[in-house]
Amino acid sequence: MTEFGKAIERIRKFFATRPNLSRSGFARRADVHRNTLYNLQDQSWNPTRVSIEKCLSVIDEIELEEAAGKHGPSKSPTKKAA
Repeated sequence: MTEFGKAIERIRKFFATRPNLSRSGFARRADVHRNTLYNLQDQSWNPTRVSIEKCLSVIDEIELEEAAGKHGPSKSPTKKAA
């Protein structure tokens, strides 16, 4: 599998393991149009190299946040009462 193919599979796996993740929120955070993520599970999904790079960058950020116990873009942190 090519590096491009591996990157696409990583993006697909990321979304498959986070069914409640907001794709539109993710797209905003990655600075890609929300339609970029439309049909990403289809074999015909064909994002640009730039879109893949942006998505992978955000995936790295989210995974670091998750490892640190922070909230990702699909969840909004609750404010604690003072």
